[in-house]
Amino acid sequence: MQYPYYNDEPYWGIFSDGDSYMLTRKKERADIRKLANCVGGAVLLYLALQYFFFFMLALLGFGELYLGSELFRKGLEVLLIIFSILPAFMLFGKKMQKISGEADPMLLGKPNSPLLVFLSFFAGMGACMLANYVTVFVTVLMAIFGYQISSPDVGLPTDTAGIILTFVQVSLVAALVEELSLRGCVMGNLKRYGKGFAIFASALIFGLMHGNLVQAPFALVVGLALGYFAIRTGSIWTAILIHAGNNFYSVALSYAGEFFGDEVMMVLYYAINLIFVASGTVCFVIFQRRTKADRVAERSSSVLTNGEKIRAFLTSPVIIIVIVIMLIMTLDYIAPIEVVQ
Repeated sequence: MQYPYYNDEPYWGIFSDGDSYMLTRKKERADIRKLANCVGGAVLLYLALQYFFFFMLALLGFGELYLGSELFRKGLEVLLIIFSILPAFMLFGKKMQKISGEADPMLLGKPNSPLLVFLSFFAGMGACMLANYVTVFVTVLMAIFGYQISSPDVGLPTDTAGIILTFVQVSLVAALVEELSLRGCVMGNLKRYGKGFAIFASALIFGLMHGNLVQAPFALVVGLALGYFAIRTGSIWTAILIHAGNNFYSVALSYAGEFFGDEVMMVLYYAINLIFVASGTVCFVIFQRRTKADRVAERSSSVLTNGEKIRAFLTSPVIIIVIVIMLIMTLDYIAPIEVVQ
């Protein structure tokens, strides 16, 4: 039987016999399932905190104010992001760190190179622009089968305080909290089992958490880019910068449509997309050349294949529950296309 390499050596350089190798495989698979259960637990706690937040809002008599005041709603949504997502993932992140043994899962240090961060930003923004076309593809595909998909309606306050709060919520708070949770707690604690696997798993959860087919495919693709550049530059701050840039662009584009009309918004959309895709492609090519030596030198110490790791992650009981819940939530944003006769 042919065994894979482990720590750059054939398995027989590490294990005395095949039984030891198989025990190591079993332990890795079990650890990945434990980590996946923690990730699923964090998602479920996040959802529970959200429902508790809205229950208390109604109980205290703020329901009408929340629905009637965009400024009040935006302020509460900032608090909701901070006090639902972050505590849930930080709490389970501590348990994950004990399982993974990672000394620095959050990657909070300085990036390896300012130049790499610069290249990552434009390459990442280009990936975000391309991710929009994945959403378009899913939308068209669903339409072919007779269904239209939608996403939650996000109100845009038009007063000065509301506009500022919207940019703070989406561009700063959401980017910071989501990256610390997904790329920090999740990807950071999975990367010892393979960086590619960790990037994919964190991006998948990032996509599922959006709970609709408009945002989920986009978030999956963007999550892959964010994870990749965070890993390659050695810092989560790179992912936070790209995430904040994309969110700022999205909000600014929405306000362009609100104040100047859809025609102006579409012109800006295609022009900016073209600029970021072109510059991002160039920056990505340069980035890849400058990090080639690091990529060649790396090899995962995991004895499992990527397929085995993904199967172990996705078949953990709590992740299965999360997937089912998110699919049910997604159904709320899928409706048959009405044929006008």
